Formats: sequence, structure tokens, C-alpha cells
Amino acid sequence: MRRSGATNPMRSSPASSGVSRRSALRPNLRPTPLFVLVLVVLALVIVQVLVLPVFHRRLYGPMGFAMKGADSPRYIDPANRLRAGHLPSSYDVLSSGYVAIIALSKLLGLGLAGVVVLQLAMAVPAAMALYDIGRKAADPVVGLLAALIFVGNPFVARWRHYVLTDSLFESFVVLTLWAALRARRNKTGGVLFLVLTASVTALLRPNGGLIALAAVTYVVLARSSHRLRTGLAFVAIWASLGAVALVATRLANVEDFYNIPDGIRRGISVAPYGGHPNGIVISMPRSSAIGSRNIDAVQYAIVHPVATGRLFMTRTLYEISAIRPGSSQVYNLLAPTGLCLTYVLALVGGMRCRDRQLLIAIAALLVPQLFVLGSVPADGDSRYILWFIPLLGVLTAIGIESTFQMLLALRRRGSGVASPLAPSDLS
Repeated sequence: MRRSGATNPMRSSPASSGVSRRSALRPNLRPTPLFVLVLVVLALVIVQVLVLPVFHRRLYGPMGFAMKGADSPRYIDPANRLRAGHLPSSYDVLSSGYVAIIALSKLLGLGLAGVVVLQLAMAVPAAMALYDIGRKAADPVVGLLAALIFVGNPFVARWRHYVLTDSLFESFVVLTLWAALRARRNKTGGVLFLVLTASVTALLRPNGGLIALAAVTYVVLARSSHRLRTGLAFVAIWASLGAVALVATRLANVEDFYNIPDGIRRGISVAPYGGHPNGIVISMPRSSAIGSRNIDAVQYAIVHPVATGRLFMTRTLYEISAIRPGSSQVYNLLAPTGLCLTYVLALVGGMRCRDRQLLIAIAALLVPQLFVLGSVPADGDSRYILWFIPLLGVLTAIGIESTFQMLLALRRRGSGVASPLAPSDLS
């Protein structure tokens, strides 16, 4: 029999998960959604107009409003062909959503600037989605922090000015996460919004389909009353898609370093970039039998598991660390340090967060991305971090809140002043 007044430690609501709703950063601060929206828009304008030009010029060179990256022709040229009435190629189909956006923007007379405006605009609802996730998982201040981190990170913000899929993709990955969490809770319109965001995500990038399927898998399993049976069904679906991918021949119009079998054979760790025009490679065992199909890469990995595993690990570490030999010393100091701090804070946030469903949802969307990172060479510009860094935003914010909370408690204890926080806030 439970004693009167006792609390059950196992019954913690998501609202109190990880950190108290009484924020340690500002005990009386209760930012409303409208206040957060205004602050997010203001922060976005300040970062993109005032901070980013200086940051970009110092690390990368002069900045324009609508800039082209090395991969931009992959989307601009098909958009021009689409406007001329030509059907997209097999590779273009995998990014048909972005190609269609460029074509529509040009059709409306907005040019590439219209695409950039859309990318900037979509950062706002994505930031508000992170605010809502953080508010429910911890408290409104954590949500505000997550939103501001999303719009204020210059390494992320700079890609909103490039005609590349990554910026719009990261916004829709965040919106897909938010929609999946709402759909799990049977919120009104949650399932319909998940279908919308997942569909757009799948059409923006080749790996968007993995995100969409992972989100749907998470929601169906979370809502199913027969999880074992449903789980086995999804295992069959994932296995079938994997089998199709394995037997597929390489797609047309893809450079050699994006060809999975050839990239493994040549040991390409990082795609060509300014510091290394030929890319960064590691030695791999020779094999004349490796062909152009993805299944040939699997066969090569079976024969040479250690070398292939080392290549996958090297690629992933290059991408998640953002270290690029030959780039400026300032970049190689700021980018890896900032990412390392993000990972540490996200780890602290993950340990403190008691919203188990949020952690499962983030993992469901994150794991497929990490697999893709190991399958292809790391990008020379480190922009593939946009695939997963936004997913860590709420956990990073919880980590900041928790760290500040612990430091504040230690300071009060050291000065002999009783902490105003409840004991449960420090557990």
C-alpha cells in the first residue's frame, strides 16, 4: 500500500521530462507561442542579414542571396528541361520535388531567388515545430532554445542561401518529426500532416524516402495494439525495399564518387573539394569482380569486412566531425568544436529527457541517416550534417537547460544558499 502523499517516480509526464517546467534559466519566463514566433523571425533576420555575411566572408568567401553550389546544376538543369516539356531522368526523379520547386519559381518569374525565399520561410515553421516539441518534452524555455539554435546556427543558416536540397530538406525532416509525434498522440490532423510532410521529404532528396518510411514505421508501431505482428510486417517491407536497392543498377548521371560500389572499391572517404580536388581516399583491397550494382558492393563487403567497415566508419567520422584537411584553420577549429559541443549537450539532454517516445522517434529518423552517411563519401562542404543535426535540437536545448541547472545548484550549495529548485528538479 502506498503511503499518502508519496509520489510514483515511474509516472512522469512528458511535460516534466528531463527538466522542470520551472526553468532554471529564468524561473518566471513563460514564452508564449506568439512571443516565440516573433523572436524566431527576428533572430532569422538578424542572422541571415547581419551575422551570416560576415561569417561567410571570413570562412568561405563573399556571399550572395541566391548562390549556386557544385551540385546546383543537378537540380537547375532538370528544372529547365522540365519547363521545356522533357520528362526527368531516373536520377532526377529522386529529387523531383526540388526540381519542380525550381521550375515553378522560374515559371512565376522569381528565378532562383524565389527558391531561397522559400527556404528561408520554411525555417520558421520548422523552428516553431522544435519549440512545440521542446515545450512538451520539457518546458517552454527549452522549446525556445531549440528554435533559436535552429535558426541561429551559422553553419546551418548559410545553406538557406544555396540552391541545394539540404536546407529545405532539414526543415521538412523537423516537420516530419513533429507530425509523427502528433500522429502518435492521435492529434487532429496529425496523420494527414504526417502524410504531407513525409511525402515532401521523400521527394526532396534520394534519402528522403528513408526518413518518410521511418516516420511512418514509428507511428504505426507506436499506435498498434499488435506491435509484434505489425513490426514483422514492417521488417518485411524494409527487407523488400532493401532487396530492390541491392539489385538496382547504378543510376544515370551520377558521378563516380556517388556510385556506391565504385566508391567502396576506390576507398573514397570524402568527395572532392577545395582542399583536396581529388577527394580523400584510403587504401582498399583490390577486387576486379566488383561491378556497378549495389549488390556487388555487399559482396565486396562480405569478402573484405574489415576494410569496408573501416571505410564506412571513416566516412561517418569525417561527416559528423566536419573536419576537412586543407580547409582554413578557422573553419577546422570552429566547426568541429561547435559540433562536439552539440553532441555532448545532446547526450546530456538525452540522458535527462524522460519522454521515451521522443527519444524513440529521434532514433527512428536518425539511424537510417547514419547508414546513408557511411554508404557514400562525406560531402566536401560538410552539408550532410543538415540531415541529422536539427533532429538533435531539442535534446541539445535540454542539455543546455540541465547543465545550467546543475551549475546553478552547485553555486548555491557552495555559497551556502538553499536552492529554490525542488529536489525533484535535480534528480
